[in-house]
Amino acid sequence: MQLGFHAKPCGLINVNGYFDALLAFLDNAVAQGFMKPAHRNMLLLADDPGNLLAQMASSQAILAESLSGLVPKQGRRMIKLTIFDCDGTLVDSEVLANEVLVEVVAEHGLSLTVPEALAIFRGCKMADCVAQLEARLGRRLPQDFVRILRARTAAAFRNRLRPVAGALDLVRAMTGPICVASSGPMGKIRLSLSLTGLLPFFEGRIFSSYEIQSWKPDPGLFLHAAHRMGAEPRDCVVVEDSLPGIHAGLAAGMRVFAFQPHGDEAELPSDVVVVKRLSELPRLLVR
Repeated sequence: MQLGFHAKPCGLINVNGYFDALLAFLDNAVAQGFMKPAHRNMLLLADDPGNLLAQMASSQAILAESLSGLVPKQGRRMIKLTIFDCDGTLVDSEVLANEVLVEVVAEHGLSLTVPEALAIFRGCKMADCVAQLEARLGRRLPQDFVRILRARTAAAFRNRLRPVAGALDLVRAMTGPICVASSGPMGKIRLSLSLTGLLPFFEGRIFSSYEIQSWKPDPGLFLHAAHRMGAEPRDCVVVEDSLPGIHAGLAAGMRVFAFQPHGDEAELPSDVVVVKRLSELPRLLVR
């Protein structure tokens, strides 16, 4: 079956025979705002996507809402800024940082596994992490707990931190404006980007929650980054791995790409595009 509309850059697709072409076509449609992620997923999960797409077209129930073609029309807004999270998105720091956390809290009598720590604290504000740890311990942690934790984390980063697979190739290939917006303190963000060779790509375009006292899932940090970069929120996309960050991007009115290399987040919002590898992003971030 041939689709009765333009499919750029894939050409007309036989959806029953070429899954890769269908995937590229649908991802392109979502990235440019012509299709809702939920409709893309519906098609990809269908036993017969060609038949389902034909039903959509004949009923005009979803096609009219989502698939109006991939040739940009007057008034459609293109991506003007890509905002990256840092930890777990650009730098492979989440497991490493939580290994250190587990070691430090064990010295204060609290037993946690790294998977437990990741599930509880990933993407969380440090003050909230400390509050949860103290609730589990049933007592206050020492005043220097955060300072010691950050120092030991920085030492581990200097020895073992690496960029996420594909991160360097991705930022080298980006042609439009990019920035980093992270809940971490500025010193930690800069250290992480410097150790992984990513800092030159983001110098002067790094935004920290500590600068404006707004932490994800509040949208304030992403809105601040967009304002400083001179972009409207609706013209921005966010690349995030944590659930708080994903919710922050959506609350900011931005399109969100949920980076899930391990499928960690089971309850992702339906209106995000899930990517398993950063190498998938160049064909999705169509400008």
